[in-house]
Amino acid sequence: MNKNAGQHGSKLEVDFEPRITSILEKISHVADASGVPCFAVGGIVRDTLLQRPVLDLDLLVDTANEAAISAEQFANLASKALGGSHPVCFDRFGTYHFTTGGAQNPLEIEVVGASLKVSDTHRLGDASDVFRRDFTINALLIALNGTNFGRLYDFSGRGLSDLEDCVLRCPLDPAMTLADDPVRALRAVRFHCTLGFTLDDALRDFIRENPSLISDAAVERTRKELELIILSDRPAEGFDMLHDLNLLAMLLPEIEALDGIMQDKRFHSQDVLRHTFSVLSNVEERELSLRLAALFHDVGKRRAKALKGDRIIFYGHEHIGAAIASVRLSALRFPNRLIKDVSTLVRNHMINYSDEWTDAAIRRLIKRLGPLMPRQFDLYEADIRALTDADELLASARELRSRIEAIDEKEQVAKIESPLDGREICALLGIRPGPMVGKCKAKLLDAVLSGEISNDKEAATKYLHQLVRDGAAEALNDGD
Repeated sequence: MNKNAGQHGSKLEVDFEPRITSILEKISHVADASGVPCFAVGGIVRDTLLQRPVLDLDLLVDTANEAAISAEQFANLASKALGGSHPVCFDRFGTYHFTTGGAQNPLEIEVVGASLKVSDTHRLGDASDVFRRDFTINALLIALNGTNFGRLYDFSGRGLSDLEDCVLRCPLDPAMTLADDPVRALRAVRFHCTLGFTLDDALRDFIRENPSLISDAAVERTRKELELIILSDRPAEGFDMLHDLNLLAMLLPEIEALDGIMQDKRFHSQDVLRHTFSVLSNVEERELSLRLAALFHDVGKRRAKALKGDRIIFYGHEHIGAAIASVRLSALRFPNRLIKDVSTLVRNHMINYSDEWTDAAIRRLIKRLGPLMPRQFDLYEADIRALTDADELLASARELRSRIEAIDEKEQVAKIESPLDGREICALLGIRPGPMVGKCKAKLLDAVLSGEISNDKEAATKYLHQLVRDGAAEALNDGD
């Protein structure tokens, strides 16, 4: 890399992906035709220099151009040239977003204006807006106009060296940079997880001493950054860093509260917080509900902790944890379907399998978890691998997985339903629709799963008649 690029810029051979090159050439034609100085900035420059895939494209246009073309007008011109969507304005930041490439290969493009006052010799008269970007590695500009195409500008004088040294540093004092946008504190953690970059001392110290700034950020943006951290290559490192920077207590106080909660030393060498991070690191699949369940699986232990003789116990922590996860994820405005899945995974993570389990018990487990079964098992094994002596339990888990697969392949348990529907039950028992019908259906389903009756209407009819004769149906009704 050429570390001498500054205000005047330096020609740099940048090897863009062919698709990105084609898009940039079209944007260059738009910029030249409209007389607007235009630059690629941020992730496209950073990721191209790091030889990483480009996921989006940020454009910085000089609104001090002679034709007085605004960022909105340029966005419309660029979108038309690229066959993109209609640009949408994000009012808070004054940026314009559109997508090109169609549904099969979309690329998000952001256009932001700044009064750069670019001269005929390609000097920028005012780089103050460039300095207001989050990190020096994202403040690198590459010119896109035909006569200046490929020239790189590094106004901070640190962007290229920080990129090479894998350091995150603010172009200005971190107090100013994070005051502009507190979410940048989370972006720093995210870049640590995704790029492997470290935070420079000034940035790290400021975040650690001012974690409450994140409270000013929009919930949706906070949630998005947390998603990107937890779905990264190093999610456990990310949440450990959130803890170290005092951000975890601001965003997920229930998780932070697990710090220092010790567990039974026969099975655990870590407190609950570090055990949680270990389980999270053991989850290989990049699936959001599964990784969130790993993060919250033991969150109920603080409330459930008790002593039984000289043993530490956490009876019922899975049910407490499911409720806590539901409340916190709702506050972060995660989708309801996702919240339900995470709560179910947390509630059922204490499987406690032994070879004494009957096939009926396994059928009930399969039916209860339905399509969540594979994720539940991944969580179960990730939790086991975080214990001090995991070999025997892992062997037991593999035995259970084998039994589940064998039974489900043969019987398709997830598809089993009550042999009689509600209308048939009403006719058979001479009752009206109501709660008792649902209880009868559940009773019939359980009888099929346990192997007490075969899965057909004749057996189900005989079973219900027997319930009536034994008075069990009335007992079900009395419970309404």
